[in-house]
Amino acid sequence: MRKKIALVGGGNIAQALIGNLLTNKVFSAKEIFVNDIRPERCDFLKKHFKVKSSINKSEVISPVQVVIIAVKPQQIEQTLSEIRPLLKPRQLIISVAAGITINYLQKMLRSPENRHPKIVRTMPNTPVAVGAGVIAMSFGRGLKPADRIVAKKIFSSCGKILVVKESQIDAITAISGSGPGYFLYLARCFQEIAGRLGLAEFAEELVRQTLYGTGIMAREIPESFGSLLGRVMSPGGTTEAAIKYWEKRHLVNILKSAVLAAARRSKELSRR
Repeated sequence: MRKKIALVGGGNIAQALIGNLLTNKVFSAKEIFVNDIRPERCDFLKKHFKVKSSINKSEVISPVQVVIIAVKPQQIEQTLSEIRPLLKPRQLIISVAAGITINYLQKMLRSPENRHPKIVRTMPNTPVAVGAGVIAMSFGRGLKPADRIVAKKIFSSCGKILVVKESQIDAITAISGSGPGYFLYLARCFQEIAGRLGLAEFAEELVRQTLYGTGIMAREIPESFGSLLGRVMSPGGTTEAAIKYWEKRHLVNILKSAVLAAARRSKELSRR
């Protein structure tokens, strides 16, 4: 029997997930149900994707085998309280909510009828919007192999899945979760610098294509980053001059401190 899936929360991550699931034919539109507290958002998703949508949580949770919690962290407590009486023991619960631990989800969703909720925690990053994300995935206790297969099948349409220990998620958040922001921050800096070098009319396209091409290179050529850097950095050349300047000023230490700050903040924001 084919499964049906419900998304509680119809924001950007939910929209990206629906698009990828439909594009890759993992689910059909009639097998996807979406809940959002905003009627206009429900209408948009219904018209755009032809999925079933409702502001009524019971309507979307009752007919499905998989429930994905895709609300913002500040909405999580109320959302979990509302869906707890609606859940059945057979249903698989997958969370994409940042900073929400498996332990917290189990505590909030446990009920006399559902003493051991089946929980999967994920940490997707924003490139899931184009099917090129990284999705860290941790499994709660009591999941059957079939449950794990279903969770992987759903998110494989969005990018690369890494099955990790939950204790690693804060560090992963600091690398891949925030990582697109780091690269885009640098891209903005390089665009500004290109403008100052007299390339304002070409700056954005130069940086976009360079970022895109380098990403493809790093993904498709099976060499270490150091080896790929060697392809670009000729002895005595322009790239080497820039890299040596950064190394002399200990750029790696600045980057390390920034990423550690992100990891600490991720831990601070977690609900455990």
